[in-house]
Amino acid sequence: MRIAELVVVVGLAGACSSSTTRPPAPAEVAEAGMTAPRVAPPGVSPTVSTTATPTGAPPTGVTAPRDALTKKVSPMNLDDLLLRAGSATFASYDPSAVVAAVNALVPLGKDGALAAIEAFLAKQDLAKAPQQGLFLVLRVLFEADAHPPMRLGGSQPAPPPAPAALPRFPIALVDDVPLMLVQSYTLRGLPEPVSAHVAYYRAHGTLRAGPLAPAANPDPMAGYESAYRAAYGAAPSAGERAFIQTQLAKR
Repeated sequence: MRIAELVVVVGLAGACSSSTTRPPAPAEVAEAGMTAPRVAPPGVSPTVSTTATPTGAPPTGVTAPRDALTKKVSPMNLDDLLLRAGSATFASYDPSAVVAAVNALVPLGKDGALAAIEAFLAKQDLAKAPQQGLFLVLRVLFEADAHPPMRLGGSQPAPPPAPAALPRFPIALVDDVPLMLVQSYTLRGLPEPVSAHVAYYRAHGTLRAGPLAPAANPDPMAGYESAYRAAYGAAPSAGERAFIQTQLAKR
């Protein structure tokens, strides 16, 4: 039925009886390209909706395809991940931030990963926020015969007498969980910039073979205590153990 014919039908129905007005049949509405009005049950006032359906959204009562839903959720981009890992203080260190940054950089390859870090640093105000957490990202991202010392001042604990015992100090990589051993540094003077380590790993580093895959079940605390004893010849203090347990709780 065409639109003009539909108008005539509706008009005639209204003229016959004002008390028994019939809404257009669904078939008539569908043919005319209209939307069928909702008829309230007897004794119930009709409700008018003023909420418009967004363009491209599925009709009411229809579930959107999964890919359409996930497109609305924007994952953290690489700069966000680097900022999260780089700007955190050592005292509030979260190993999951380093894991996420490292795993996002590995697929870029050595040159791409270093270029991404340099591009990120170029956009930061390093005088206010030097992004020192990226020292830790680099130490986990790369293998090296000798990792460069972090010249940020004195620390507790100090680097071990034999650097090979904890080659990534102040990081202890236990079961692919990068644990931070130092809560803070005491420095008189200017700290070393992250860019110095970017240059070092470009010359001497080998990108790790694959992403970090921390195990969900094993508790890295035992591995941490074993590595600590091997490096220092003594057990970690209660405060050092508590610092590690705080990190593990954030995983």
